[in-house]
Amino acid sequence: MKIFITGGCGFIGSHVADLCIEMKHEICVIDDLSTGREENASFPFYEIGIEDRAWIIHRFETWKPDAIIHLAAQPSLQESIKNPIKDVQINLLGTINLVRLALKYHVPRIIFASTSAVYAPRISGVYPEDSPAGPLTPYGISKWGAEQYIKNSGLSYVILRLGNVYGPRQIPLGENQLIPRALNHIYQGKPFLINGDGKQKRDFVYIDDITNAFVLSAISNMNGTFNISSGLSYSVNEVLEIINWATQRETIFKHGPEINEPDYIQLVVTKAYYQLGWEAKITLRKGIDRTVEAWSK
Repeated sequence: MKIFITGGCGFIGSHVADLCIEMKHEICVIDDLSTGREENASFPFYEIGIEDRAWIIHRFETWKPDAIIHLAAQPSLQESIKNPIKDVQINLLGTINLVRLALKYHVPRIIFASTSAVYAPRISGVYPEDSPAGPLTPYGISKWGAEQYIKNSGLSYVILRLGNVYGPRQIPLGENQLIPRALNHIYQGKPFLINGDGKQKRDFVYIDDITNAFVLSAISNMNGTFNISSGLSYSVNEVLEIINWATQRETIFKHGPEINEPDYIQLVVTKAYYQLGWEAKITLRKGIDRTVEAWSK
């Protein structure tokens, strides 16, 4: 297949591009390097943003991709609160621009990176895909809006709502990226505080599992919205204990004030298993071990 990848020099995008190459797909990668990094790219790429209509039109006309994997985004929850206009411009309007061009130039399929932040908080903390939407941040709102536009565009699509992704090449751009922030603290002495008592639980998923989900979705003929995560939840304290074990450190992490955030998030992933044939295979301990190995180098 010919696969057009946006945000391809980012944490997730670069891994997706690597797997596409490994599977012998032909790729075209763009990234404006606002958050992506050139050193992530072991492949040629174009320093182009998704708002560059003229360039994308020319590429769609001449190269004729079979699918788009759309990963370009403003990724930070707090940044979206500080600058909601920029968040909408990138995450919502940028996606609309890409979808409109795909329709006009007959690119049949798009795979979109969404987020569990589109869900309304639930008392149980367990979220299947049919859970009510109710995003609380501009980031979640812009992703939810992009989802709705894609669903009603007429394109063949898969929307992947991701859990807390971690792994090699991740840098702590967002405040919710626990594992790279903790490793940044351990290896580089960067500031890090646990929010509250650290008992809040999240659903963590390793980058290789995420990468497989994107490429599998691109080559599939399935349409729909899918949670992509481990389907398991671990507390912040449990994750930091595993990190201490993997780094062979006894780092004492300090606690800061509580913030307004859910106590428990766990994504139900059975739909992806039965309809996409996907499941997470890397345990948290194994994934952190691989991540620490990469950081230690």
